[in-house]
Amino acid sequence: MTLVYLFSPPERIGEAIGLRIMALNLGKSVFPVLAGLLGNWIGAGSTIWCLAAFAAGGCGYAGAAARTVLSRMKALRDAKIDG
Repeated sequence: MTLVYLFSPPERIGEAIGLRIMALNLGKSVFPVLAGLLGNWIGAGSTIWCLAAFAAGGCGYAGAAARTVLSRMKALRDAKIDG
């Protein structure tokens, strides 16, 4: 939520937070259906391995993007404090 606030233009913060909440709720609705279809197609055990692979990929992406995000957060925080 903090990243959405910091990375959004001041006049569009409410819209950005609304889109974030909408995406989270959509994921909560769609993911179980897709996981069930995938489990039916390739088997339940394989579905867990696919989930683990996606989680590992997300961790890798977050680790790779962390330096960029943290430097941008610092720049935005400094800009808000200065002006």
